[in-house]
Amino acid sequence: ITYLDLSRNQLGAGAGAWCRDQECPATLHSDSSATAKLAKMLGTSSPAMINTLNLSYNSLSSRHFQLMASSLKHNKTLQHLDLSWNTCGDDGAMALADALRPNKSLLSLDLTRTAIGERGAMVIADVLKENQGLEIVKLNENPIGERGGRAILRALRKILQYGWTREIT
Repeated sequence: ITYLDLSRNQLGAGAGAWCRDQECPATLHSDSSATAKLAKMLGTSSPAMINTLNLSYNSLSSRHFQLMASSLKHNKTLQHLDLSWNTCGDDGAMALADALRPNKSLLSLDLTRTAIGERGAMVIADVLKENQGLEIVKLNENPIGERGGRAILRALRKILQYGWTREIT
């Protein structure tokens, strides 16, 4: 598998498998949940060589993003990841940022309309200054606020100093 499009499948909703509050049931980390299986498939021990993964429009919450991020830390094959139109918020953005620090293979990341606020934008900005692999990052339609916007601009200045090519929207 090199290209996997699971967009618009409501992986984060349905059948009460997931909750949206802080007290998630055990099914969140169950091996039988769709997101847990996908996260496992993205792990380094999986034979799947997914290059492009589209998970847009799936009602994924920050808890789902945290679960996926744990696998992204060690993934060496995924190059394009679309998580747009989900709800990761700042907590999900922080988990993703933590996963992107050691990840050298991801080239593009679409986080359009994922409810990332100032804190999340600031953490992603820090990753942009560190991660040499990311070439395209889309943060469109997020309430990043003034401080988040300034952090992104500082990251862009640093990127220009390094001479890296980036497309940040």
